[in-house]
Amino acid sequence: MNENKTGAFISSLRKEIELTQAQLAEKLNVTDKAVSRWETGKGLPDSSLLVPLSDIFGITVNELLLGEKISEETFVQKSEDNLLDAVQETEKVISQRNFVKKLLIVTVTVFILSVSSLTTAIYLMSTSIYEATFLYDDEGFHNGILYKNNIMLIGVT
Repeated sequence: MNENKTGAFISSLRKEIELTQAQLAEKLNVTDKAVSRWETGKGLPDSSLLVPLSDIFGITVNELLLGEKISEETFVQKSEDNLLDAVQETEKVISQRNFVKKLLIVTVTVFILSVSSLTTAIYLMSTSIYEATFLYDDEGFHNGILYKNNIMLIGVT
């Protein structure tokens, strides 16, 4: 489905039956801005509007979506092509949604790992400060090594 082609087709059909965008919009219970978006290729009518819109123009939904009138000889082939296009569009949307889901999972996982790493680092820093501060005897010895301001001065056996 080509939004520009379908939009131009809607515009030409509307003009053929001498309706303004506002008049067509009123028949479909939408705004004239919605009709304008369709005709400029910036969107397609909602699926619930395809049959009423086709009826107003006296065409099939396939013709509307293809953006052209279909002869009886090519009707079956064009219908199959249109169906395949719709399936491909659906697959593309599903693929994009799956990509977004995967990206969100990766982002959340990285965030959780970052917070976990930061928490672990803070814990280890506070533990090592605690050990360095409190595991020395009154003279600054720890396991036979003399420390001053957490710097090893001499080894004593």
